[in-house]
Amino acid sequence: MSEMITIAGVDLEQVEIEGITYSYPVERIPLDHLELATDLSSAHAEGTIVGLPTDPKAYPAQGAYFLESKPRDADFVINMGNLVDERFEGLLDNIFQDERKLQTLVRFAELLENGENIVNAVPHGSLLDIGVMHGLVYAGLSRLGANFRSGIAISQGVNGLGKEFNGYMVPLSTALSWACNKIWFVTPRTENSEKSEFAQVVPKDQIDQQNRVVRFDSQKEQKDGGMLITVAPSATSYKRLASGERLLITPTLGTLKMFAHPNTHVAVAVGAIQYARRPSYELGAELTQLGGDDDAIIRQGDRILRIMTRGLNEMNGGSGFVYYEARS
Repeated sequence: MSEMITIAGVDLEQVEIEGITYSYPVERIPLDHLELATDLSSAHAEGTIVGLPTDPKAYPAQGAYFLESKPRDADFVINMGNLVDERFEGLLDNIFQDERKLQTLVRFAELLENGENIVNAVPHGSLLDIGVMHGLVYAGLSRLGANFRSGIAISQGVNGLGKEFNGYMVPLSTALSWACNKIWFVTPRTENSEKSEFAQVVPKDQIDQQNRVVRFDSQKEQKDGGMLITVAPSATSYKRLASGERLLITPTLGTLKMFAHPNTHVAVAVGAIQYARRPSYELGAELTQLGGDDDAIIRQGDRILRIMTRGLNEMNGGSGFVYYEARS
């Protein structure tokens, strides 16, 4: 079953498959372009994440601009989180045992109930850590009985990756849909991606069209309100310096504009979960709103990254992360 829609002047075909609705450009993304996108995302595919065959018929999220689904309940998400890391539920319990974290979560619930949105901005480290940090706030809000919708914005290449759950290979996009009403797939225009084979092969117009559709659709969802959206800005990937410190830079302007909406507040969460002897997770109480001209939005992005860098350093014993303001 399919139907046609138009978003930002682009015609899309919506196809429902096993309860999930996928939105594709009428002219499908070529398979070799999807493979190159997966190569970009594989840099963050550590541990038990594996590559999937490039086959949109078998893995329908491949080539989609976004998908819509009905998320599962908190108990299911907690059980799956424990399969990713057996300490997941303990991290969730800690939120409710720490008065500061709990009050932050309660404030998020109040804003969401009031029709506003929360962007859960996390560092672009391990893909599994990104998923776990989304699952924690999703399960926490659900435990509070909050009425909200949820989504995540991730790179197109994540659709070429999967993880085994209970003996079954599950695409990461499917696993994320367990805690999402909507998943947007983007192609970041970062310094690294611009130097990659992907940027040399894939037409700029194709990248810009996908990102324009995603930005337009996410703005529509934010206008409707009551949505939790997790995003790991690609520019926040840890880049290790010769000094041993890890560098973060300002997210791209396109990423920031995606969440520049008067109903939306950006919060910062940091965590070290996978590969951490003692996992940690911090839910930041400081909120930032994005808006104004490009210069103003970049300054607001600087503030978000300063908060993130500070949080990572506090989690890391006081140092180890530095921030660079990229003003290009």
